Amino acid sequence: AQPLTVFILGISTNTAAYRFFYDAPGGVNRTAFLLDTADDMTASDGVANLVDGDGPMDLFAVFTVYHNGSSSYIRTNSVQAVSGNAGTGSSDGVIMGQHFSSSLTLDGMITEMIWYNATLSDGDRTSVEDYLKTRGGL
Repeated sequence: AQPLTVFILGISTNTAAYRFFYDAPGGVNRTAFLLDTADDMTASDGVANLVDGDGPMDLFAVFTVYHNGSSSYIRTNSVQAVSGNAGTGSSDGVIMGQHFSSSLTLDGMITEMIWYNATLSDGDRTSVEDYLKTRGGL
């Protein structure tokens, strides 16, 4: 259910394929976050795609992904990268590090992932991002 706020401390090391940090079954009614072959960061529900063309490659980063329809956003290392519509898909049955129906996996590492089924205040969001940046030495 949305709103959903997801924090990821991780790294992607391969641009040869789509790299899914998480995905939920459902085709066009799901919640996903990935880096594509051009390193574009994408939050999606299978129909609506919120895309930013400047994803980090071969560097640990803290990704904050907020899924809430047209109020969605992606942040990298506490800096907002893009905002807009990431759809209203479900996170039921989410799979970490892999596309829900294929062999597309994350070539990299998820050090820590934190999920909130809520909208966080700016202060709470900053606290979680700062915690993960400290854990990752960023």
